[in-house]
Amino acid sequence: MTHRAPHRIVRHSLTYGYGYRRMVALGAMALFLTLSVCGAPASEPLFPFVVSYDAADNLTNLADWLDGPAGRHGFVRAEGGRFANDAGPIRFWGTNLCFEACFPSRDEAERLATRLARLGINCARLHHMDSQAIWGKSRDKLTIDPDQLERLDYLVHQLKRRGVYVNFNLHVSRSFGEAEGFPARDQRPEFDKGLDNFEPRMIELQEKYARDLLTHVNPHTGNAYTDEPAVAMVEINNENALFASWNWNQLDNLPEPYATTYRRLWNRWLRAKYGGTEQLLAAWNARRRPLGQETLEAETVPVVRHGSPGASEAARRDFVDFLWDTEAAYWRRMYRFLKETLGVKSLVSGTQLSYSPPSIQARLDYVDAHAYFEHPHFPGRSWDMKNWTIGNVALVNRRGGTLVDLAVRRVAEKPFTVSEYNHPAPNKYAAEGFPMIAAFGAFQAWDGIFSFAYSHNTDFELRRITGFFDVKSDPAKLVHMPACAAMFVRGDVAPARRLAAVDVSVKGERELLVKTLSPWNLTAAGFGLDPAIALVDRVAM
Repeated sequence: MTHRAPHRIVRHSLTYGYGYRRMVALGAMALFLTLSVCGAPASEPLFPFVVSYDAADNLTNLADWLDGPAGRHGFVRAEGGRFANDAGPIRFWGTNLCFEACFPSRDEAERLATRLARLGINCARLHHMDSQAIWGKSRDKLTIDPDQLERLDYLVHQLKRRGVYVNFNLHVSRSFGEAEGFPARDQRPEFDKGLDNFEPRMIELQEKYARDLLTHVNPHTGNAYTDEPAVAMVEINNENALFASWNWNQLDNLPEPYATTYRRLWNRWLRAKYGGTEQLLAAWNARRRPLGQETLEAETVPVVRHGSPGASEAARRDFVDFLWDTEAAYWRRMYRFLKETLGVKSLVSGTQLSYSPPSIQARLDYVDAHAYFEHPHFPGRSWDMKNWTIGNVALVNRRGGTLVDLAVRRVAEKPFTVSEYNHPAPNKYAAEGFPMIAAFGAFQAWDGIFSFAYSHNTDFELRRITGFFDVKSDPAKLVHMPACAAMFVRGDVAPARRLAAVDVSVKGERELLVKTLSPWNLTAAGFGLDPAIALVDRVAM
């Protein structure tokens, strides 16, 4: 994040030369791959095509590229805005393992690690571990099951042996209930998003989970995860930020006791700024007492709801500042706990850009984003598997689409990863997805791209496509993995020679938040950069 004059656009004049011709060529290549796998005419019938787990050891086996064991060149670090280790710059062509997939049997772990390495996948993001699986036979979600931890240890051991790093996600989908001492579960935001950025005991339990998991010594490697160089990165809280939850009206009707905690934080913030109710009224330019009997002294001034028509501009401005300070304090606390209290040596990120302001996330070690092209749409009930649609269209016809949308989130001088990306099935053009983002990510000099997901369970060797996202048995996705690793990790596609950047200050971000009330606008495009420039130049803000 650069902090110079806000809103000043700095870029080279656009000439459709070398960079443009390269992107056209890459787009043509992706389209060719799409047509060759999916079949161009929509009328041609589909046919069974399974990528074998036990294929011959031929040139499609990229295991030797991974330079195992993972971590042999020391910890991954942020250096000059890039990922690096003692051997030099390093990139990650990764994938996600979700839920039970993080806890396979020993035989499954060995075969899975071998296959990931063969495909050129050099990092596994361990995602949704905290939902159910890691607690195993525990009666609550406070104590990690030792049997499940042993399965996780062995998986990490096998991945490390083959040169596959890991990315630990801490909070993703653990939901607290009565068993953990948290009432009104059904009236709180899903997975306590936003709420767990300020609720004191929820934060304490996030710290406990991090301590229990990361200070544990893996008996197969001899290292605690805090001291394990095969752990490339640790992510604090997936798609979870106070700003995003407020923007989606998820905090407007919190049940007790959470509503009182929220309101008290707001009142104490106001009191620290203004001193008392009379000073607050003067600052808000109120001729009479619009607060009625509500006072700062009694901590009863109500929170500002998103888009509240009754709130003055001064009140909205104060509330944006309150959210900013409260959220920043949460990320700062968690980062310091991991780095200073636990001694985590791996890189640490907070959450994804567009959920949280870039200036806040840029204070951590690297920044991350997610995107999907034609994500499933559920017109009725959320995730109703009997009522959904997916657009059957091609990204190659969209002048950048999700790719340029990702590019404009990049923060200058910070490593950048896309830890979730996919063109979900059954889009017949989905084969274009990974080759296009691999080529585009290399062109933009990104540091990591993770397919979402390899698997959501331990049925790793099924011979059919199992859902929207899992690529483990999707031939249109798997057959391109070696080419993607070559383009992105080996560097067959060189980065753009020029940088188009927008200078953004913290003040500028806050002003845009006051105006739009949404962190999703805090991108280079939101500050005036044409996203299409990412097709010819590297982009950052």
